[in-house]
Amino acid sequence: MTLPRNVDDAYPLTPMQRLMLLHAISAAGNGVLLNQVCYDIYGPLDAEAFRRAWDALVARHAALRTAFLWDGLDQPLQVVRTTVSLPYRSVDLTGLAPDEREQSLEALRREDLETPLTLGRAPLMRCTIARLAPEHHRFLWAIHHLVVDRWSHGVLFSDLRARYAAYACGDTPQLDPAPQFREYVAWIAQQDRGAAERFWQEELSGVHEPTLLGIGVAAGRPRARLTTSRSLSRDATAALRERAGRWHTTPGAVLLSAVGLLLARRCARDDAICGVTVSGRPPHLGGAETVVGSFVNNLPARFVVRRDQPLDAWVRDVQRAQARRESFAHVSLGDIHAWSELPSSRPLFDTLVLLNLTNDSEGSWPGIELVARSATLDAGYPFILSAAIQNETLVLGLVHDDTFEQPGQVLTDLEALVERLCAAPDGSLVGDLVPATVDIAPRAAIPEVRAGRNGATPDAPLGTIADRLLVAWRDVLGLEDIGLDDNFFALGGTSLQAAQLFARVERTTGKAIPLSTLFAAGSVRALVAEIDRPIPRSGPLVRLRSSGTRVPLYAIPGIGGNVVGLGGLARQLGPDQPFSAFESPGLNGREEPLASIEAIAARYADELLRENTGPFHLLGICWGAAVAFEMATQLGKRGRAPASLVMMDPAALLRETAVRPTRVETAFIRQRLELYWDEFREGGWSDRGRLLASKAKRAAKVLTGAESLEQSQSELNQVRVREANKEAITRYAPGRLAVRARVFITADRDLGGGPDPRGEWLTLIDPMPGVVSIVGTDSGDAISPAKVGGFAAALRTWLETASAESP
Repeated sequence: MTLPRNVDDAYPLTPMQRLMLLHAISAAGNGVLLNQVCYDIYGPLDAEAFRRAWDALVARHAALRTAFLWDGLDQPLQVVRTTVSLPYRSVDLTGLAPDEREQSLEALRREDLETPLTLGRAPLMRCTIARLAPEHHRFLWAIHHLVVDRWSHGVLFSDLRARYAAYACGDTPQLDPAPQFREYVAWIAQQDRGAAERFWQEELSGVHEPTLLGIGVAAGRPRARLTTSRSLSRDATAALRERAGRWHTTPGAVLLSAVGLLLARRCARDDAICGVTVSGRPPHLGGAETVVGSFVNNLPARFVVRRDQPLDAWVRDVQRAQARRESFAHVSLGDIHAWSELPSSRPLFDTLVLLNLTNDSEGSWPGIELVARSATLDAGYPFILSAAIQNETLVLGLVHDDTFEQPGQVLTDLEALVERLCAAPDGSLVGDLVPATVDIAPRAAIPEVRAGRNGATPDAPLGTIADRLLVAWRDVLGLEDIGLDDNFFALGGTSLQAAQLFARVERTTGKAIPLSTLFAAGSVRALVAEIDRPIPRSGPLVRLRSSGTRVPLYAIPGIGGNVVGLGGLARQLGPDQPFSAFESPGLNGREEPLASIEAIAARYADELLRENTGPFHLLGICWGAAVAFEMATQLGKRGRAPASLVMMDPAALLRETAVRPTRVETAFIRQRLELYWDEFREGGWSDRGRLLASKAKRAAKVLTGAESLEQSQSELNQVRVREANKEAITRYAPGRLAVRARVFITADRDLGGGPDPRGEWLTLIDPMPGVVSIVGTDSGDAISPAKVGGFAAALRTWLETASAESP
């Protein structure tokens, strides 16, 4: 496979990465999802070995060399660079007075935290180290959440220690090859999305109200964020572990149960939801625990408070429910929300829970001690409730908007619930902790939005695309007073809502739009203009997918030259495969069809060379296989032979020298009657005569000019092209061709016995190409929505092989 310069790999985003990318783009460079970890390093640090270890770490793990591209692409891509330069800054502050040193350190920290990373430029991380004394350094590590999750930190620092130890001693570390994140992306593509949809629909069935820790619904990203913390005693932390062991569950399940009871009390109802961050690393994916990448996902956790249930059994149910949810953690929260019964304009929850109850102590460093000093924690939710073990004590934290007035009370209530869970006598019921009547402060009313399950407002106009998109805008944002020129993000649209809006737009228009389109357009009117913008074209060349890092593929469709049927194949080949196709001259009615394979091939070859200066593949389907063969012949004589020639169900070589022309009018009538056959066959006998008489009468009117040709002109053009294509193939006499080739043949076609006439093409190609059987009765069937996946997979494998072998 040939990739552009300094590109090692390229592949799609995970559902969660796509949601995070939307969130990052909508934040417009505000540094959202940029995490900063601060360390103190004590001892005689070998600064050169430390820096070399970081450079080696970037070279080892593809995630650290990954950038994200989306502008102008149908679907965003993560692109792994072959080599990158790690931003690494060293500052010496030993000459400053203590007060000045602290001021400089704080300025460095704030500058590092507030300077966003450019998503399209790898690496999405940087390092800053400040020398404070001969044996004291402060180290700042800024990393984007798109490429690395919390679990990856342990993997990275384990590698970092090994490399530093070797470099400090003048040795070369010996490490096994690192597993790469693309394996997880491929694993996600194989999962059953339908099963996930069914699970989450059942899981959230009956949820019609959001669960909100704060008053009202936060709009957009808060202006200022604060963190309030509370540490439990060591005795209380030990009691948590003891109670979890006695109940045959985990400390995390006990804490999550306490959060569920807290939300139920504050919302004064027995059905509450929060978000829970999960590692997302599937146990069935070999080596997932050692892969560096962003596996993390946020899932809704639902708590149904059953007051008459024993407390220990209820906590175990909470743990089992979370385990079931994690089996369907490969879909995004945007999809989960869309599958729920809650309108897009209303969040499922406003509180995200992060549990980190593992021992985070660093391993042994040679001659130095590296101690975590602080870390930022934010994920774009109004409230982030965390629980972590620090120095053998449980620390509860709440990240919140600076206008929230009750952070201390929330943590006090949560601490009390944890202590009551841990001290509850045997046989206690859930209702003993959450009484039926609770004293809850009055809450602000949440506005209702009249919408169906998927956001369709019953009384909204649905006539035009603009009307339907405006309905989507209103449903997703929960605002009725929106006009065609109002900007989605100026109205407070979030990244989660943007993801849901993208899905609505694609369902409404039937088109996949680039990720950047919504952000560039913003309003309904501007988006409609973008959607209606014609596909960039050059003569008969139609670019079905202009983006991608693989060797471009140029296709010639079957007889009639219509490229519309190739859309499914383009999608199945993936976002990294550039794919263009040639539409037969004459279909637009502005020129006469070409009547020889040589002339058609010459026209297409000129168009291809006009836009392509590198390697390329040719694909010919049925009749188009003859054109692709002739193109390869002509291009080879010009010194631009294709990397490979692919022929799918090539048309039989008829070699008729005398062709009886068919009147276009006769062919038109025949085609019309063929189109009506299915309708005729399904009707009753009393209707069939009337149907045929009606259709034949209308066709005759079209041909005699008694009816406007406007609606049927395209059909007449198609018939003219088909008849010209037939004449061209019967007059074509191909010669021998030296080219790397592969022939795909539909295995279900009934040829009536005898040798397959398509096999004659094999005798003309040197070396003789291999033949691959694909499912289908003919070429049209093989690229139909139901079967195109099989052909696309086989074709993609061949293209990768041929590209790798191409000189």
